[in-house]
Amino acid sequence: YAKQTQGSGWQLTYAIRGAGGWQGETVEPGGQSIALQVDDGGVPHVLHIDGDGANAVRYLRRGASGWEAEEIQTGGLWFGGSALVLDGDQVHALFTRENGLQRDLLHATRSAAGTWSEELVEGGVDGTNDRCSAVLDEEGVLHVAYVSLTGNGPAVTHAWRTEAGWQK
Repeated sequence: YAKQTQGSGWQLTYAIRGAGGWQGETVEPGGQSIALQVDDGGVPHVLHIDGDGANAVRYLRRGASGWEAEEIQTGGLWFGGSALVLDGDQVHALFTRENGLQRDLLHATRSAAGTWSEELVEGGVDGTNDRCSAVLDEEGVLHVAYVSLTGNGPAVTHAWRTEAGWQK
């Protein structure tokens, strides 16, 4: 979660419930559009927008010596929700970039080697990705549901990733 502390702005905080109740630790400054996943080994992974600093989309995971952070993109204008999906060593991150008066829903993947690649799910739509959610099905296909504005108002869109690209 993100909390605002007097004099230091927003702080991304990770909390876990133990025998003595909830215990939180500050991860880093920022904390907008937060997505959290815990892998099979119990390691937490976080995606968020650092609105207090470089205005970056950041991916973090808890390592043995603390939180390890990577910037997926920097310097953009970001909006709406984000989603994070773990697939073994591969990470899927979804987020929205402002593109003038419109928005682009982006999908970034992190390979086991630690490199990020990015592709457009849907672009140039008014209000794309007010909220999004993503999941892998039993066949390993990534599915995304998000809100986009159409001429008739808000609509939920379902897209899935195939070898040919994104389908709706």
